[in-house]
Amino acid sequence: MNAKETAEIRKRLTADRCGISRVRGCCVNDKKEMISTFDLPLGMMYQDEVEKLLGIIRKALSGKIGRNLLDISFTNKQVLEGEDHKLLMTLRKDGGMSESADRTSAQSGENGGIGGQSDPAKELYSRIVASYASSDPYVILLASDSYDVPRFHKDGAVDEDSSEVFSFLICAICPTKLTKPALGINTIDNRLQSIKPDSVICPPEVGFMFPAFTDRRTDIYSALYYTRSVKDNHAELPESLFGFTLQMPAAAQKETFNELLSDTLSENCSLELVQEIRTEIAGMMKEHKESKESDTLTLRGATIGKVLEELDVPPEKVKCFTERFDSEFGDNAELIPENIIAAKKLELRTPDVVIKVNPDRPELVTSEIINGQKYILIKANEGVELNGVRIRQ
Repeated sequence: MNAKETAEIRKRLTADRCGISRVRGCCVNDKKEMISTFDLPLGMMYQDEVEKLLGIIRKALSGKIGRNLLDISFTNKQVLEGEDHKLLMTLRKDGGMSESADRTSAQSGENGGIGGQSDPAKELYSRIVASYASSDPYVILLASDSYDVPRFHKDGAVDEDSSEVFSFLICAICPTKLTKPALGINTIDNRLQSIKPDSVICPPEVGFMFPAFTDRRTDIYSALYYTRSVKDNHAELPESLFGFTLQMPAAAQKETFNELLSDTLSENCSLELVQEIRTEIAGMMKEHKESKESDTLTLRGATIGKVLEELDVPPEKVKCFTERFDSEFGDNAELIPENIIAAKKLELRTPDVVIKVNPDRPELVTSEIINGQKYILIKANEGVELNGVRIRQ
């Protein structure tokens, strides 16, 4: 899925647009025990409560593609025979909320495997609890919706006659925390009183939508996975739920890429060369943005290798880099450039000094050896200040 498709579904998840009638879920304590389940008909809730609940669920479709929102792919065998995919397809229909499922659940009182599972929602909860690595209490929220996808004409006009009905399941896994004790005012009795701590639901740490909305159509061969943190994407969860192995988290991709450049370029890894590499990749990002292409820009090791070649990096070092790239990230791995460079940030750091530079002016900083010592030189003709004091010489 691309950013526009994700935004289209996210904008739908409001009380006046979506068709979500109820939200199911369960509460999990810090011992990984399901302590309660719930079924919330939105029609029985206050308007502001509905908006807050949908706002939390909507967060599971937020962030950037390739950093917070990651594509999940299913094989043909999984789609045709896989129990994991079968469970998701069942939940997609109505969130496991059909009357028959409820009656069977009440009669059995126990959860079995997917084959004999009376309540597919509880089966999903069990799988999440068994695999999700968290030592904090959390809530699982589960909802399903159907979207009559409008058609857009070339002139921008909208055809209200739907060409596609996109039925999907969305799941958000949200940590909970206790509020702090406080002192409040009881306006009825006109007195001060203690406010007891209460449990509140926080924005989701992880979540997913199934199926994907690819080319604005239903794509049962894909799902969209959400991770709030770029440092820990909880790869254990999609491995368990979807049988899919995620790439390393975005933060780890950047760290690994930086180490690859430093190690493979070795003595050629100068300030000027690293600046030029960053400038070239940032240029690709700018060109892609200006082209307004819907597909997300991705880079392979061979693509970055060509950049190194154009910057006159020795062929043996280019080869070493591309081989190490494929080894670290996987053969034919594609990374989004935002994960490996900071286009809007330029920072130089030594053990004792940090220099922040306008990212559009990398030429202001150079390096030079003077009397056998390495120096970083900053071009500063005017406007120089030290702790707010203007420097005149």
